[in-house]
Amino acid sequence: MFRPIWFEALMNLRLFTQIIFIVFATSGCVSQSGQQRDYPRDLLANHSVEVISQADSCAVAIAQSQDNGTPELDTGSIDLLIWNVQKGRNSGWLEDLNQFSGDKDLVLIQEAVLHTAVATQLAPETYWSFAPGFQTAQGISGVVTFSTIQPLVQCNLSTKEPWLRTPKATNIAEYGLKDTDDSLLVANIHAVNFTLGVRTLAEQLEQVRRVLVEHQGPVIFSGDFNTWSAKRQRVVNEFVESLQLTALSFNEDHRLRVFGNPMDHVYVRGLTSLEAMSQPVDTSDHNPMSVKLML
Repeated sequence: MFRPIWFEALMNLRLFTQIIFIVFATSGCVSQSGQQRDYPRDLLANHSVEVISQADSCAVAIAQSQDNGTPELDTGSIDLLIWNVQKGRNSGWLEDLNQFSGDKDLVLIQEAVLHTAVATQLAPETYWSFAPGFQTAQGISGVVTFSTIQPLVQCNLSTKEPWLRTPKATNIAEYGLKDTDDSLLVANIHAVNFTLGVRTLAEQLEQVRRVLVEHQGPVIFSGDFNTWSAKRQRVVNEFVESLQLTALSFNEDHRLRVFGNPMDHVYVRGLTSLEAMSQPVDTSDHNPMSVKLML
């Protein structure tokens, strides 16, 4: 029997309760005009690189970026952690973050509430690039990319959920690589979720495409894609195929699944997977993904 996508979504208790929570938690996080507020520069990053908020300007900045003499990532081994931390609601999440991120070059977090606890608990030499989503009384949540080296470019893109009118964030950062003139582009996304169709998801991905399509070097595109339906996954598949990105398979796969579909993904171009695994935790509704790559 055919059931429309909205019916399937509402029948899932997890999604329904999440809708109720967000409706109450995010009231007042955007103005009546629907415009996001301006955020202070020291909230968006702890480095000196300009933060760009338009996709076309981001593509230009990446095309024009040059080696500035800062440290670069080792092309023989790039270690990543990717994790939706569920806004840090569950006790013990920060201890898990410290444990999983200890030896990583890049840490991509979704549903991050960036505050002093996160910034000070991680290594003091770590750089962070934060793209705000929405604001509640508890803080400003979004996506954040931690790195052991300073980025060459940071871009923050935003797309509003059509039902709730609250923003979902994407962070794109460029990093230098040793022993090559190429640079690494890393896109960290929290995809729009509560939609009747897939148009808004496609629009969010189109923003990212306008940046990635101009980059000739290796790419990592990862995060929480909210691919809880086959239709949503097809949109993502078409997007990554158009950019010649490849989905990583996992040796040990405990990624969160909704209706049998994994929500979190890692897509790469110009990189080889040495190891990819996801391990179960009870400190978030998503399980973290650990990946080792080489050029």
